[in-house]
Amino acid sequence: MMTMQTQQHLPNSRPHPRTDAFGLPHTGLLNIRTWRHTPVSDPRLCTGDMYLETFWLGVLGPTATWLTRHLTKLLAVASSDDVAGVVTIDVVELGARLGVSSQPTHDSVLSRAFNRLIMFNFAVPLYDSGMQCLAIRTIVPRIPDRLISRFHPVLRDEHNLWFSHRLTDELGYSAPLLH
Repeated sequence: MMTMQTQQHLPNSRPHPRTDAFGLPHTGLLNIRTWRHTPVSDPRLCTGDMYLETFWLGVLGPTATWLTRHLTKLLAVASSDDVAGVVTIDVVELGARLGVSSQPTHDSVLSRAFNRLIMFNFAVPLYDSGMQCLAIRTIVPRIPDRLISRFHPVLRDEHNLWFSHRLTDELGYSAPLLH
């Protein structure tokens, strides 16, 4: 019988989500960049839209949702300042801004939030000039049906209404779609 440690290092084996998790850099610095999207037929929404908070919040969790918003705002400022789309962040300062622990351990709140973004395809780890880098989505995809099926019936119905363009002003927000 093989142990989990041995199994995770075999070629072509699938990485274990807990043991092969993304770790915060020990240098304390992390590059982030915008994840360039390929056009798809499904409507996409910006991370600043209510879709992220209304439907992805329960999936990603509050820290990962707030982290997504914060990182995309940093990237928006960088792109408006024409800084080549890469931002270097200090993870200790980022943790302080979000009000969470940012120790470079695999089980810190900030590290777990980054891993949830990777797990749900909101971020992808890269290496940029030898420095750890994350590409971050600025466009939020529609939640997969397998996750929607787990929603509370009221939230599931609201999600169906969102994409059928029948939300009313009584809900306090609209469903802006990007083309």
